[in-house]
Amino acid sequence: MDFEPISVTGVVSLGSVDHGSKSERDAVVLRTPEGESYVLRRAGAPSFGDHSMDELVGKRISTTGFAKGSTLIVKEWKVL
Repeated sequence: MDFEPISVTGVVSLGSVDHGSKSERDAVVLRTPEGESYVLRRAGAPSFGDHSMDELVGKRISTTGFAKGSTLIVKEWKVL
């Protein structure tokens, strides 16, 4: 599966992901009005332990990046 470029808008929250697996953790998640959810990861950042997106929790943003499954590699964002 390749990464697909997308632009989405939604509200950022902190949520539990990968329930029941060794990768289960709290992560920064973007939820769109259409009901989609994406785990946010900053481009160039590690998959785990990066807290640079934490400042967006509780905010509505518009973002562009690359999606693969439920992960969105964020290139840029704007707080609305």
